[in-house]
Amino acid sequence: MNNYHRGQIVEKVIKGDGYKLKNLALKLGVSRGTLYKYFNQADLSSEFIIKLGRIIKHDFRQEIPSLVEDMREKKVEKEVENVDDKHDEFNRELEQELVTVQRKYYELLEEYTNVISFLVKISTEKQFEALNARIRELIKHKNFS
Repeated sequence: MNNYHRGQIVEKVIKGDGYKLKNLALKLGVSRGTLYKYFNQADLSSEFIIKLGRIIKHDFRQEIPSLVEDMREKKVEKEVENVDDKHDEFNRELEQELVTVQRKYYELLEEYTNVISFLVKISTEKQFEALNARIRELIKHKNFS
């Protein structure tokens, strides 16, 4: 646990830099009273401190060294979330590709079944001419050539 009060440190820096609390509260979209409530928080969040720092153009890492570690942890968490998001997206793409391949497989299977059914119907040599014509028709129709 830290031995310092983050809210008080932030308040001291802001007042020391001469930044008007009214202006800061306005930029944060909160009241001055809410801003003082933040200053009373010993464990003020790193995200909020960094946000304040960006507004007043101050790097609080000197006053609050644990911000560095907090920022690293948040970065690692964010990277893990990004990997999870990419993994989920990859799985969705794979599922879509699988559905497409299955659909094509079923279409080809149906055509194959039609060809086999037609071949079974042929029983005499005369019908080979009909088979030849039917195969040419299928090849032309499905662009198998």
